[in-house]
Amino acid sequence: MKRKQSQWRMEMYALMATDDDWYKNEQSELFQKITELGQYITHNTEDYKPRPFEPEKYKELINQGLMQREIAEYFKLSLNRLRQLREENDLP
Repeated sequence: MKRKQSQWRMEMYALMATDDDWYKNEQSELFQKITELGQYITHNTEDYKPRPFEPEKYKELINQGLMQREIAEYFKLSLNRLRQLREENDLP
């Protein structure tokens, strides 16, 4: 796993080097790829996979008082990806 994380890290650094302002456009493909690689790097289990996003489950978690970061962790998503899914599903 360490070897794979190292490969992801090198790929992420290479992508970041292509554009110094990559972080300013959250909608760009470059931003999405870099944040996706960051997620892979931070999770150290080989079976790490996002849970399917279910709007009803999202609403249930909100009603339980969970914060967006906690909900993102539940679904194993980045905050940015959670925001996109919320927009796609017209959720608060």
